[in-house]
Amino acid sequence: MIISIFAALFAGGAVVYSRGQKLATERAAKAAEEAVQIQRASEQRAADEVARKRIMWRLDPSQGDSYLLRNEGTHAAFDVSVDRGDLAVEDGAPVHFEEFDADHAERYLLVSTLASRTSAVTVSWREARDGERKSQKLQLD
Repeated sequence: MIISIFAALFAGGAVVYSRGQKLATERAAKAAEEAVQIQRASEQRAADEVARKRIMWRLDPSQGDSYLLRNEGTHAAFDVSVDRGDLAVEDGAPVHFEEFDADHAERYLLVSTLASRTSAVTVSWREARDGERKSQKLQLD
């Protein structure tokens, strides 16, 4: 009888221990899964940041009504179009480029008149010659 009691206590202890092990294993698996998700999100953010820096447009005031359009990214942009809207322009600067290199700048004379409804320049481009078309609106300062 005493052996039966000890056997029952031992079996009960084994059941409790195994439940604890099961819960610990489930917690460890969940933590590992969350760590993988965090790692993937971090990698995606890093990839997005790299993609963002590939081509970065800036429109800087230069002299008077003159502005410099710059590609401050690390890569050239292709099939670049510059839409100046209804801003008064008399500079003859090109509005289309087959390729706009990194660290390249073009000067534009952009004058907002009383009749102008536009206060921004829209640049559209491709990251590769056959890539998807992207665009960005750059406000005049």
